[in-house]
Amino acid sequence: MARVAVSTFIQAPLERVFRFLADGENAPRWHPSIVEARRVGGTQLGVGSMVRYRAKIGLLELVWVTQAVRFEWNRGFHDTLVRAEKGPLENYELVGRFSEEGGGTRVYMELSYTLGWGPLGRLLDSLLVARRVRRHFEEGLRRAKELLEEQL
Repeated sequence: MARVAVSTFIQAPLERVFRFLADGENAPRWHPSIVEARRVGGTQLGVGSMVRYRAKIGLLELVWVTQAVRFEWNRGFHDTLVRAEKGPLENYELVGRFSEEGGGTRVYMELSYTLGWGPLGRLLDSLLVARRVRRHFEEGLRRAKELLEEQL
């Protein structure tokens, strides 16, 4: 299972940062791989909420649905894969943790995933996907920081 962990400090109130980043529907606004995200099944933000994502990583298109298995306002969330609809995604977990720090918010996000397709998927991940996932995650948090800090 591949793992990407990133952290940043955002000079914005914890409640605003958490609400923005914990809501998967906002992902296309800040994450460069995510081209579409919407809540499904009438779920509300919180435990049990489900989001369908569509992402492009190079030539690879992925569509998957996640569900929040843990959600604590202004503290953190844990989303897991419910189903993969397109692409080789076999496992997916996204954990976000948030804390107040010096008048702003410390954000820590960790993504763990496994691509299917056996040896081909592992090769694809090692040659292309893993680096892009890391770069896009870092770029995404930089964008989120800009968006949230400019709202002050």
